[in-house]
Amino acid sequence: MKIKLSRIAIVSTVIIMIGLSIFIGKNNKQEIIIKEINGEKSALGDVSIIAQDMQSIYKTSKSTINKDGISEEKFTKTTSTRYSNAQDLITNKELLDYSQGDNGTYQYDNYVGVVSVSTYYTEENADDEQKEIVATVMEENIETKEVKNYSINLHTYVKDNESNGISTTTVPIVFEDELYVVVGLDMINYNNTNKYENQTEESRLYVYKLNLKDKSAEHILTKKLSEDGESSIGYNTAFSKDSTAYFVNRLYSKNNKNETETEFQLLSFDLETRKFDTLSLGRNIDGQGLWNIFNYYLIDDIAYLIYDYELGKTFNISEIEINLNTNKITNKEIKYSLKLDENINTNDVGYSLDNLRCIDNKLFISLEIQNNTSTTWNSRGHVSQYIYVVDRDSKETLYAAKINNSKNNNITLSVVK
Repeated sequence: MKIKLSRIAIVSTVIIMIGLSIFIGKNNKQEIIIKEINGEKSALGDVSIIAQDMQSIYKTSKSTINKDGISEEKFTKTTSTRYSNAQDLITNKELLDYSQGDNGTYQYDNYVGVVSVSTYYTEENADDEQKEIVATVMEENIETKEVKNYSINLHTYVKDNESNGISTTTVPIVFEDELYVVVGLDMINYNNTNKYENQTEESRLYVYKLNLKDKSAEHILTKKLSEDGESSIGYNTAFSKDSTAYFVNRLYSKNNKNETETEFQLLSFDLETRKFDTLSLGRNIDGQGLWNIFNYYLIDDIAYLIYDYELGKTFNISEIEINLNTNKITNKEIKYSLKLDENINTNDVGYSLDNLRCIDNKLFISLEIQNNTSTTWNSRGHVSQYIYVVDRDSKETLYAAKINNSKNNNITLSVVK
């Protein structure tokens, strides 16, 4: 009996090994395909481009491009995308996940952290119209890798129910060894469209000082931006420089034809001087002019705001240059043109500028282009990711690659230094 069981065990093991070999062989065909279309990898310097393809819960493929070449890993762990200096410091996966999107990131001494602000639900207040705004903080010690979580009540209440809600943009600032958070908040009525054709009822800026040790908050001030939907600040681009928080605001008005016009503003609040300032970035009139602020990057005291991109014979990106010391626009005509690897009919594709990062005076830009002609009701068209390394001074493309796979799985890109 023992001999029979041993033989059965051996046969079972062989079958399992054959099955695994077949499984691995099939999955190895689903590799990430990288086509280099311009320049040399040496242009990457100390930067790595990481492409991840999560093909199933059992398999993630990862390809890394750096100055030394291209490497590939199979059956590896999925990690969140990284596209900022602060994210490069984060090692904890949960914190890295939390740093995605509109949550504000900060760094000081040996710590890196993320702050978000939202309304707080409990069983006691779930049926109440008024909900309290709460700051959620995750912070990692860069040396020890210890991560701590904080939930801090801000003692500010807003309507939040089936008909009302809020959208927020959060900017954390470390000033004089204290953690502050500046919050841009829109109050929204989902059942009402105002005269400016949006659902915002009121916009405000809140400033709080957070004490992580005792999980308390001090309300510094509140500034009303509008009461009748003239402003929209939630979910817009925001950032900080030294002691100042910056928010992109949309200011709506009606012209003499009763048409809605939109002025884009850069609002700023300096914690040191407690001073607010406003800079007009441009207007959208009858569908013409400034459409949005999609992204930004900082070099010393200069901010560069990406305000337009379009696909033609090349992929064209436009940016505004702002001197943050003088709060003035110094250049509105900065253009970059990125060559693609093929002729594309712009009527047949969808496209987006996914991310942008500036390192050592080079722009690392990722694009996504989707072929709509192959889109069906149950599947999207073929998607390609592009990564470009561009010299800011010459506007020359130093390196470019096209990244996709045969199975059309979603690929995420990270730029890591």
